[in-house]
Amino acid sequence: MGKKIAIIGGGVSGLACAQRLVAESESSIDSIVVFDTGNRTCGGRISSRVDKQTGFEFDHAAQYFSVKDNKTVFAEYCREATKRGELYAIDDLSRYGILSREEDKQQHVFHRFEDEHVRYASKDGFRAFIKHLEDSVLDVGTDAKNKIERPQWVGSMQKNKSNTWLLANTQDRSRKNYRELGEYDFVVIAHN
Repeated sequence: MGKKIAIIGGGVSGLACAQRLVAESESSIDSIVVFDTGNRTCGGRISSRVDKQTGFEFDHAAQYFSVKDNKTVFAEYCREATKRGELYAIDDLSRYGILSREEDKQQHVFHRFEDEHVRYASKDGFRAFIKHLEDSVLDVGTDAKNKIERPQWVGSMQKNKSNTWLLANTQDRSRKNYRELGEYDFVVIAHN
């Protein structure tokens, strides 16, 4: 009998975890549910927001991300995403680094990155990258074995006598909006 898995957090970590589980679990996993708080899309700190009044787009938190070890499965995934046009490796790192304040001089000093890490960015605020991750998790069939629930906050996780985890949107069962989100054999927390 397969297991039910919940992943709390639909950022890059949660979606990459779900994608890997989908790819490697032929019969050992019955279903995977990713819970994410995003209104329109997953992505977490790598998503972009659009100001409704002006139409300007802003990065939520990350303008790029680093891959420290080029031999990992995720590094290979990023190289494939580059071929698909979802990402690009930043060639000129002269504008990237850390701005730090030097107390004795009362000024800020820019320090360029001096490492060998590959840094990836996207021309579309990482939307195509996240969409591809989402699509690799979701079932295209009608059985909806794997799904992404959003916007959905998970506020409670309790172990049952049957050794499963009951997830709910809040701990307070007396609240009018209390809703149980299901029982799961395993829960991955990919959230800050």
